Amino acid sequence: MSPDACPLTGSAEQIRTFTAAQTAVRAFCHAHGYDPEELGTASARRAADALTAILVELEDRGAVAASLAACTLIGSSGMLLTQGAIVDHLGEQAWFTDLVDNTVVAEIISCGMVTGWASGIVARSTAADGRQVAYGWEVRAGAFLPLTEAQTFAAYATDSTTGEQDPPPHNLEFGDAFELDLPHPA
Repeated sequence: MSPDACPLTGSAEQIRTFTAAQTAVRAFCHAHGYDPEELGTASARRAADALTAILVELEDRGAVAASLAACTLIGSSGMLLTQGAIVDHLGEQAWFTDLVDNTVVAEIISCGMVTGWASGIVARSTAADGRQVAYGWEVRAGAFLPLTEAQTFAAYATDSTTGEQDPPPHNLEFGDAFELDLPHPA
């Protein structure tokens, strides 16, 4: 995973999401006297490390595929940056099928880390027998805090625009998220 890579190509939606995340981080940094390049790179590396730790743990738990979704609520604006990434084959050299998605997911998490805005990650694993389990983490002050089964369900099944509960996909279970083995944030 390369959090430093700037996507040169991708869908219009990917590029818009990536640009919005970068703009939010840069605006916050400038407003508070931080160097956006320095702070953004460190947080993007930590976000990429967290994504890697999640995928490694899912693979250790028997997952053969996974999808990750990250979101950050932009201040009190009600705007939500979201992006998903799919991993077709865990255990292979190149996890992500789309490097742009990987970079955007890390950037969105980084945006929340830098600004302190509400952020989170949901990982959905698929086992060889087709069993699917979703896990969630809240991102706060550079820490990735595991959510309980009930908290993950609430995060996964709530419509971000209406706040109403949607039924989760059929045959999807929810689990207590696991601690991520990451160095303490600086």
